[in-house]
Amino acid sequence: MRIQIHADNAAVKSRVEQLSRFYLTCLHGQLESIELGIDDILDPLGQALKRCRVSARLGQGDTLQFIEIQADLALAVSRALERASRTIRRRSALRRLVPTG
Repeated sequence: MRIQIHADNAAVKSRVEQLSRFYLTCLHGQLESIELGIDDILDPLGQALKRCRVSARLGQGDTLQFIEIQADLALAVSRALERASRTIRRRSALRRLVPTG
């Protein structure tokens, strides 16, 4: 599994890498690659928020994308990775249940 992280700060990049390894360790054989992008955005009231974009490429060639926006960086990243992990596990379970050809 290849992990790419797009962030401006080295400390942020390190923390995001720690979180991604924690959430995605059990999915090592099912993921081909994953890209995480961290951006600072402003909401309509001018409050600074963090946006985490996750793009996961599965071994079967499918690509899943998740976006999470929160005030806290760790919360945005952990929620996006949790959603990705849960969806990938659910898809894997469905593939085992559905007989092919």
